[in-house]
Amino acid sequence: IRELRPQVDIVIVSVHADLEFMPAPSVPRRTAFRSFAQAGADLILGHHPHVAQGCERIGNSLVVYSLGNFVFPMRPNSGDRSWSFLLRAELSKNGVESFERIPFAIGTGHNERPVPCQTGDCDQKLARLKQLDNIISNDEEIAKIWREKALEKLETELKWALLGANQSAWKRRLTRLLVFGFSRKLVVDIERILDEIIGRWFLTAENRAWIDEVIRIGEERWDDRNALPPDPLHRPHRQFQKRSKR
Repeated sequence: IRELRPQVDIVIVSVHADLEFMPAPSVPRRTAFRSFAQAGADLILGHHPHVAQGCERIGNSLVVYSLGNFVFPMRPNSGDRSWSFLLRAELSKNGVESFERIPFAIGTGHNERPVPCQTGDCDQKLARLKQLDNIISNDEEIAKIWREKALEKLETELKWALLGANQSAWKRRLTRLLVFGFSRKLVVDIERILDEIIGRWFLTAENRAWIDEVIRIGEERWDDRNALPPDPLHRPHRQFQKRSKR
């Protein structure tokens, strides 16, 4: 961005990233987006969470952390999934001169298309956007949301990876899990574990952010247990030295 900035009047960065349905950006994404603004980008646009998130001004730059959905079927269509906003921004070589967010509802029909919201409903949505804006600058709240979502992702992905090998259609596997949980005998598909956990989790950049957060949680719990008095009736596995960090 710094190399591009002297050559053009306006720099817009569009990023597809982060976990779904988060009311705020993850800790690493907020850091990255802020660095884009500091490097000279005028407008930074985020998408993929499928719900609207707040925005912030950094100098003459505008950071919009998530535009939410526009035309995209999303079930259930409720809560923050049932609306989003259009962004209208005026840019010049000096940066973002002004911006406006125009809320809209997402219909509940077959195509779940965006529709104009009523005046009172728009006021509620604008107030909600202000709430989301306030979260952005709250480091403690950002860290809390990110940790909760990383653990939710871990739970979902573990259930998916551990589904029985004899269930070929993913919808049947998912239904079986939701209805019966782990109460019935579960056949573990080792090859699926290698592909889904070892491969997709740890070897792809897409998943490393939330995996790293889960590892941090595990390290904190390990340290908390190490601080407890040793149990003379059990082997002190938790007293073993942790491996060095990557």
